[in-house]
Amino acid sequence: MFHFLHRDSDISDLPFHDLKRFGHLQRFAHGFMRRDTPLSRADRELIAAYVSGVNECKFCFGIHRQTAKRFQVEPSLLDSLLKNIDEANISESRKSLFRFLKQLTLYPSRITEPDIQAVIDAGLSEESLHEAIVIGSLFGFYNRLVDGHGIRGTEHSILAGSGMLYRFGYRIPWFAKFFR
Repeated sequence: MFHFLHRDSDISDLPFHDLKRFGHLQRFAHGFMRRDTPLSRADRELIAAYVSGVNECKFCFGIHRQTAKRFQVEPSLLDSLLKNIDEANISESRKSLFRFLKQLTLYPSRITEPDIQAVIDAGLSEESLHEAIVIGSLFGFYNRLVDGHGIRGTEHSILAGSGMLYRFGYRIPWFAKFFR
């Protein structure tokens, strides 16, 4: 275990250890996850949870599943997307997006122009697809960052963390002055 982490560490311990570098990442994440875009905050948290589930990142999956739930996303929707996208109770446009996100997560080098066009042809705007790509990529990174440091979280840290994300976004309030 890294000297600055402990058994109950969560992702917030990383910026506390190295705020100078991680502060930029937190601002970037907050900008994509909380600003006004065509994708709702619920959709963005669902994407974060979905990508984390595909990557089997226990901590990120748990915290974003709970955060999505706080934004009124039924956990059963996430479960069905992870089990079989085609059987999920969502529109064809959204199914197309989650198929794309699965491919982006598992086989990014295999993305082709027709894959992109298929999502747009299914009804998702180019701007929304761009947002989803950034969010999917960001959480692929976060999943590896968390798992690489051995952070697993606890039930308490996942519930508390989801409450903080829901309430404050990706800026941690007690050092928000660094996020201006």
